[in-house]
Amino acid sequence: MEQRQPPRIPPEDPRLASKAAGLAAGPPSGSGPLALPPPSPAQRRPAFPRRRLLMAAGILGGGTLAAYAAHRARPALDSWLGDDPRYQIPFRSIVLDPPPPDWYRGGAPAFLDDVRRRSGMPDPVPLLKLKPGELVNAFRQSPWTEAVRIEYPPGGAVAHVRFREPAAVVVTDEKSSFLIDGSAVILPPEDLDRNLETFEAQQGLIRIMGAWLAAPARSTPGLIWEPRAGVHENAPGNTLIPDAASLARFLRHKSRTEVAGSAQARRFRVTLINPMDPDERGLFLYINNSIWVLWGSAPGKETAGSPTAEEKWEKLLEWQRTEPRRELPPHDYWEITAVGLKQQRGKPRLDTTRVVRPARDGEAIRAKGSGH
Repeated sequence: MEQRQPPRIPPEDPRLASKAAGLAAGPPSGSGPLALPPPSPAQRRPAFPRRRLLMAAGILGGGTLAAYAAHRARPALDSWLGDDPRYQIPFRSIVLDPPPPDWYRGGAPAFLDDVRRRSGMPDPVPLLKLKPGELVNAFRQSPWTEAVRIEYPPGGAVAHVRFREPAAVVVTDEKSSFLIDGSAVILPPEDLDRNLETFEAQQGLIRIMGAWLAAPARSTPGLIWEPRAGVHENAPGNTLIPDAASLARFLRHKSRTEVAGSAQARRFRVTLINPMDPDERGLFLYINNSIWVLWGSAPGKETAGSPTAEEKWEKLLEWQRTEPRRELPPHDYWEITAVGLKQQRGKPRLDTTRVVRPARDGEAIRAKGSGH
């Protein structure tokens, strides 16, 4: 008879048995509740109670509304306070830093009076009612103001003004004289504390003149020199007044900073610039009231391959030091070239005393009564 063995039961895992026994018996005596697994992020509660969030939103919204209301009320507040004398200053109490040049007639008070008259600014000035840039625009109305920046210390205003510097006097065929700066801006000579001729000599200004030089289209101070319509057709040099003004500023700067006070400076001075060459060769210099030099183009307008203004100035100084024979026959002149100064023939005229018309074909200028 066949005997069958009962199926074998695998031994129980002691770890499982221990865990099952623990669950069946419940927590140990005296122990706390069972530790549960941490909740998922979706189950977590907000960090702040809802009431606190509502309070924070209310505070933020209230602050925003208050700031907006203050911003809307600021113009009315400034307008109200602007009429208070405590927030107004006399126009003359504006501090000028630096003050006007010592040759400006009347000094700072006269300059401020002129600015207020030209701009129509009120006096006293309501500081709180000024629009952005309003005081800057007021100072720009003066022909003497090249640039300006305004500061507002407590209870006042400081204007940092860069004043225009006279560079030349333009003398036309009609013997009219115009004071201009290096940008060819027309300046009012009545603001000088001396007459224009004396000022020109004392300041060492360079004169700009030549045959057929006409007055500008508009001579209002503060405007840039512009030729009258049609004059450039017969005398093209009338379009070169801004170029001559730029050259005058360059030469004055070089004379004062590099050779001022030296014996060489006393022997070498550009007294005149003639832009009115009928052959359109460029700007001519008159040195020491006796020597003509063809400079050519204005600083910064040189053609490719031509000497720069700095190089031309150095060649002039070298020529002054080394050339023993600088005087030339009446009709000759010196020309600044890349290798130095060369003698040429055919200098331009300065006035129209005997001129009938400017020569456009390189011929000599015809004279009245010559029969040609």
